Amino acid sequence: MNEPTIEVTQPTAPPPIGEIHIYAGRLDHDEATVERLTALLSPAERLLAKRRVTPELRRRAILSRGFLRAALGASLERAPVEITLNLGKHGKPFFLEPDDAALLDFNVTHSGDLWLCALTATGPVGIDIETPRDETDWNALVERYFSEAEGQAFAALPENRKKEAFFRTWVTKEAFLKARGSGLTTPLRDFDVEVNPDAPVALLAVRIPEEHVEAWWCLEVTGCGAPAVVAGRGTKPKVLLATLDPS
Repeated sequence: MNEPTIEVTQPTAPPPIGEIHIYAGRLDHDEATVERLTALLSPAERLLAKRRVTPELRRRAILSRGFLRAALGASLERAPVEITLNLGKHGKPFFLEPDDAALLDFNVTHSGDLWLCALTATGPVGIDIETPRDETDWNALVERYFSEAEGQAFAALPENRKKEAFFRTWVTKEAFLKARGSGLTTPLRDFDVEVNPDAPVALLAVRIPEEHVEAWWCLEVTGCGAPAVVAGRGTKPKVLLATLDPS
């Protein structure tokens, strides 16, 4: 597999222009960590987490939002509890304070116990991770959601590469939609991404009004334990990957 160069280091704060800082964490920490991160959340965030159906989902919700606040606080050099956030109509979190939004764009994703957050001074940015599952009927999902060109490329792959190809293609498509801020309101068939798992991830074509394929970049984020891709608009950046310490 062709892999981009991802520098593994502790990023400086805030991210300079031309860099994407990606923080990685896990959502399976002990109760002491959950309590520490709960203290960082707003009352609305605590209420949303409390409404999750199972204890596991509540724990993941608290850790995910607590990690996000910790990463944003480190990048803005502010106390995490001081940062004010809200959700857009398609579920993408954003800063309520215009001064914060002018300094930083961000996006967060998690799958199971894996968590990632991308931060940049020049947005927009989207990131997605997906833990592969053997029970997924990827052939049915390809037929329903992939474009004609993607479906043909997928069908041409050997059977033993299809699982890998499906999940990497899926996170590439999700990262692009998250960067646009449109979510699944934009049909997945309205653009093509690279399906071949031996080729670098890429946005190949768009059939979305006022969008141009040349305006976007995609990069695979390796070493996360599952397929992950970050996408954005503008010049392809340098990516720095760091582990988020919850202690």
